[in-house]
Amino acid sequence: MKTNLRILLIGVICLTLGVVIGFFAAGRITKKRIHQKVEFQKPPKFKERLEEKLSLTPEQQVTFNDVFNKHMNRMREMDQTMFQKRRVEFDTLFSELKLGLDEKQVKKVERFENRLKERKHRRRPPHPPQRRE
Repeated sequence: MKTNLRILLIGVICLTLGVVIGFFAAGRITKKRIHQKVEFQKPPKFKERLEEKLSLTPEQQVTFNDVFNKHMNRMREMDQTMFQKRRVEFDTLFSELKLGLDEKQVKKVERFENRLKERKHRRRPPHPPQRRE
């Protein structure tokens, strides 16, 4: 009986350790994969990968950098206009929602609107610094 209890206790401890170690290992693996995907999507990493594949000459590198920088500026402008349009659309939504509501409901909508605006400001990462090459 005493031996069976020890075997059972050792089995439970091993199982618990396996679950804990597996949980943290899976978390680290997932975090590493996410980090790799995010790094690959950043323009400088994309640019570096493209440069590696193309094996550019110094003259081509200058042209490539100019074209890529112009592209990045256009993409930034597109992002900014998209965010502005979304902000205007949300403002329109909340102002139209408030029309048919009583005071209590309007206050709830305003609180929701304020929380949404605050959350957007917290989540948005700063723009990466522009590299000069």
